[in-house]
Amino acid sequence: MNVLYACIICLLLLPFAVQGQSEVTRRVSAEEMGYRGRVETVQHTEFCMDSANRFFVTTAEAYNKQGLRTDMSIMDNIYQTNYHYEYDGNGQLVYYVASFSDGWKDSIVFFYDKNGCLLGYEEYGFSADPTEGNDVTDFLVTCDAQCRVLTCASVWEDTTWYVYDNQGRLLKKIQSWHTDKAETFDYNRHGRLERVRIGDKHYEDTHYRYDANHDTLEVWHTNWEHLAGETGEHEIGVHKYFHYTQYDDHGNWTHATVTVKQNSVKGTDKTYAYNIIRTFKYYE
Repeated sequence: MNVLYACIICLLLLPFAVQGQSEVTRRVSAEEMGYRGRVETVQHTEFCMDSANRFFVTTAEAYNKQGLRTDMSIMDNIYQTNYHYEYDGNGQLVYYVASFSDGWKDSIVFFYDKNGCLLGYEEYGFSADPTEGNDVTDFLVTCDAQCRVLTCASVWEDTTWYVYDNQGRLLKKIQSWHTDKAETFDYNRHGRLERVRIGDKHYEDTHYRYDANHDTLEVWHTNWEHLAGETGEHEIGVHKYFHYTQYDDHGNWTHATVTVKQNSVKGTDKTYAYNIIRTFKYYE
């Protein structure tokens, strides 16, 4: 199990809608994360004591008074990744840097037009090994009239296309180097992400179900394959069930238990559980 990946995925379950521009610009708000109230900091710890699946991961986030994320760090055992975000007076993200435990840094500078639409960005890679040297890649971005990113193309001619619905939600993402792996997004009537499909004829789906508070209840995967004698969708990977036991005064859950069903050989499924603890600090 990739614990860091699992932690990030859990965080990504919170937004009400998938935004193509957020993916390109790295701009993230507390509202998009589904946090309630004027959040200043959040500490999110996931841990499992099961001997076969033991892990401990802590994620810390900080937001400014405008509700925009300014810093985030993810610590997985001895490894830590730090992220920093800087904005202009209009709340546009102008600088982003990710620092990794091995000394590598990923830094991005963003450029906008007079209307505040993203024109492009430059991404710098700084190696911890002075013999390897550094690198820079330029990206050109086109937007629609609402400043939603339509295309993002690198100097290496790698291009990503984005398609939205009338409410500005991302419907489709296509990458030039994986046109057969286009991602499509479906939403429930509350605007929450309900399904992500990767591929067309041969596809894999990730499904999401929520409770009355719009917090995640289940996450599971299906694909196009069927086992002999089976009908309907074939469940693959892991199936996660979320149970919330504590909330704070702002309505944010602070403790959850996640039960994971591991789908392996038919009839030999295994389950284990892990805990999530979240601590919030607010601007009052």
